[in-house]
Amino acid sequence: MKKLLPILTALLVCGASATAIASSIGLSFADGSPCGEAIANQPFVINVFVQMGDDAAAGGFTGAEFRIDGLDPAWFMTLTLNPAANILLGDPVNGCNVVFPVCQGPPVVLLFSLSCISSTPVDPRVLRVVRHSTPSNPDFPCPLVTLCNFPDFSIVCVEGGTAYVNTGCLVGTASKTWSGVKGLFR
Repeated sequence: MKKLLPILTALLVCGASATAIASSIGLSFADGSPCGEAIANQPFVINVFVQMGDDAAAGGFTGAEFRIDGLDPAWFMTLTLNPAANILLGDPVNGCNVVFPVCQGPPVVLLFSLSCISSTPVDPRVLRVVRHSTPSNPDFPCPLVTLCNFPDFSIVCVEGGTAYVNTGCLVGTASKTWSGVKGLFR
């Protein structure tokens, strides 16, 4: 986890601009990239994290609710929850809630890692963070986080991240920036 946070932070900072940044629940592969390869009978890892932006979630959060569209329920998946979290309800295919006992601060917090393996070839696919299939509050039909404002614990919608499996995608950043990120893995 110690190696993951600097990687995710570097990815997020590289894409930052002068405009406000919305908070999001993002996806990345073990190398920090939103693009990855899945080969039959070989494990691959998908990391799920919250990036706090310049919006209401900037001060931190205590929980997240969402699901990941595009995961194949036939994949064998092992979820490793962030050790700081104390509750996981549901699963990422149908919808899950991850809860922390104390406020989690900016800029990036790992929710969990999914170690996946498929016994068959994996078709190209896009993974998207979307609203929980049965949201706890129907007034918030979106991926969401719960803020740290005890005792209210306000709910705010956040953007859902995207990851690309076996699509051969290129990350849309300048080559100089991407070279810097790749350097983290050398």
